[in-house]
Amino acid sequence: MGGPAPCPVGRGAGSPSEPLQLMGRSPAAVACLADAVTLTRELLRGAEVEVPGAARRAQLTHAAPVPVWVAAGGPRTLRMAGWVADGVFIRVGRHPAHLRAAIDAVRAGAAQAGRNPDQVKIGAIFHTVLDDDLERAALISRSMAAGYCEYSPRLFDAPGFEWNGPPVEELKAKVWPDFHHTAGLRQSGQVVSFLPDEVADAFALYGTPTMITGQLEQVLGDGLPISVVVTHPMPAPLSGGPSPYLDRFAAEVIPLLRERLSG
Repeated sequence: MGGPAPCPVGRGAGSPSEPLQLMGRSPAAVACLADAVTLTRELLRGAEVEVPGAARRAQLTHAAPVPVWVAAGGPRTLRMAGWVADGVFIRVGRHPAHLRAAIDAVRAGAAQAGRNPDQVKIGAIFHTVLDDDLERAALISRSMAAGYCEYSPRLFDAPGFEWNGPPVEELKAKVWPDFHHTAGLRQSGQVVSFLPDEVADAFALYGTPTMITGQLEQVLGDGLPISVVVTHPMPAPLSGGPSPYLDRFAAEVIPLLRERLSG
């Protein structure tokens, strides 16, 4: 019985409403995720490694030393990612205060580990509501803001936002499974319609292609060291089905953004 129990396989650090919770599992400790990153890197380098619960050491047949990235949002996970990862995807909305704080946490973790913070790449994930119906887009953006408050209330603190409505835990009874993953995003936005525009603007990209281009231009023009941008469509396209979002983003947002950034 000596030593701690091995970190459970198949877990990750995440918000309480992530799929692991829906499966009846709780998020893993940050230390377990750090161990998993180290284990993954060793496997990708072709090393033989011990895997908890396995009868023999594991080794990849076709190993390649590719970069290992971690998705993170909370301060502890962000610092851990800076300590061990090659790149970090941050998901904290698009408010400059949130982005800077997240990047600072990653860089602090890298410096603490004796690494060059500039060598840890930064990616940013933004929920994106590409919709010409501005009323609908604004409602869905409010649902996104409520989702961030739901699992990370601290994100309302830095910009000085106030939640001037019923407690989010009370409102969750009207939304399933949560404000980010519900099938009725417009309806969940109506539940939190009391949130002002400045709150909606702090978290999601939303509106017409021109509006979203401007929002991205503002984020990328702030001098932050963001190497990769991932725009996560909301509502998410059905698996295997047609995606007008992808066609429109490729045809209407990317060329305009490239033109503005190069100009």
